[in-house]
Amino acid sequence: MNLLVRLSTIGILLDDEALISFQKKFLVYQGTAMSLGGILWGTLLVAAGVVSPSVIPYGYVLLTVINFGFFYKTKRFAIVRHVQTFISLLLPFTLQWWLGGFEQSGAVMLWSILALASSATYLDIKSSIFWLAAFILFTLFSFYYDDYFSITCS
Repeated sequence: MNLLVRLSTIGILLDDEALISFQKKFLVYQGTAMSLGGILWGTLLVAAGVVSPSVIPYGYVLLTVINFGFFYKTKRFAIVRHVQTFISLLLPFTLQWWLGGFEQSGAVMLWSILALASSATYLDIKSSIFWLAAFILFTLFSFYYDDYFSITCS
């Protein structure tokens, strides 16, 4: 537990307001929780003999570690929050596409709703609208090309 508390403070500056500190901590908690989910997803895929798509959830974990390392070194919350939101939104979609589309993946892209909803706690309104639009575009893309993914990946 002490490690998680220390981890959650990696981007906090002494002069941060309470709300900004909370947003930074929440970002780290979200990235950590989703990384644990990424490890679980990757491990389940490997255990099920579906090894190559496990690169995506394991890659998410690696990108989160790199992003949080950048956060620790630079304290640049504006960049880190957008990178984290992007990879948290993209992970479920790319995994869904690799697994063969919406139906074949068990609708794993619905996990990206978690990223979208939680990102609203540390993004401003304009950024939240941008990421909502990205989610809608990814969803429409997935819907339009679902047959392609079903045929290609099956």
